[in-house]
Amino acid sequence: MPLLDGYHYDVFLSYRRSGPGNAARWVQQHFHRMLVDCLADQIGQAAIFIDKSAETGVHWPTMLQQALARSKMLVAVWSPPYFASQWGLVELNTMVAREQAVGGVTQLVYPLIYSDGETFPETARKRQGRPVHKVSNPFPSLEGSHRQADLYDETCAIAIELAGLLARVPAWRPNWPTCEVPAAPARPPIDFPVYQP
Repeated sequence: MPLLDGYHYDVFLSYRRSGPGNAARWVQQHFHRMLVDCLADQIGQAAIFIDKSAETGVHWPTMLQQALARSKMLVAVWSPPYFASQWGLVELNTMVAREQAVGGVTQLVYPLIYSDGETFPETARKRQGRPVHKVSNPFPSLEGSHRQADLYDETCAIAIELAGLLARVPAWRPNWPTCEVPAAPARPPIDFPVYQP
């Protein structure tokens, strides 16, 4: 997608992409697809960025930063592993900085509480989130079950709320604040013992 002025995505879907926990499987196999359809029912065609759509050969950090800068809102799937992810925190902090840049009058972060909000950082616990743990089955057995209907109902309710928030998002700015992923600490040089006969 060419980078033109303005937004490209309604929603940037932020979640722990790998590592421990089930949130990534739930997002990728169930929630993302359902949110696209439910949000489209509310606003017409919905553009949702999810990192699995990256093209081969794209410089990953640059692509994520550009997508986030061109997204109206962040839907963050919060679980304890999310807050251990540098990328997740950069995405969250970038959008929180944008909320502050517009005076804090517009909600641009929509948290979904996937599991265990009691262990979240204090700033996250203070933010109102929507619990989804009752519909967070990540397994293929969800397809066609009565629990899939529960997930559909919950996702439609989320889409209705998002549509209302999206209608109040401020106009795009080319100078939105961004946060960077901290550079990995340099590894100390490895000292190999010198062989002496």
